[in-house]
Amino acid sequence: MARPIKKGLDNFPVDTDIFDNIQVRKLRKYHKSFGFLVYFTILCDIYKKEGYFLQVSDDYIYDLAERTERTEEEIQSIIDFCLQINLF
Repeated sequence: MARPIKKGLDNFPVDTDIFDNIQVRKLRKYHKSFGFLVYFTILCDIYKKEGYFLQVSDDYIYDLAERTERTEEEIQSIIDFCLQINLF
């Protein structure tokens, strides 16, 4: 019997100079370490679930806010900022 096809990835590469990236530096400047935590959590969710994309919905925003113990507005603000500076 063939092995079932797995969605998503078990791991993904992260450059060792990620903190030298200008977009990451902007994110950390305006949203501090929590902004980077949200960004990295989203990256993990992207690679874990489908492997290359993530459908962001109100439920996802709620779930991420619950997991990080912050408000949905804070999460949405960080996501909007990440999109504005082309992190995704």
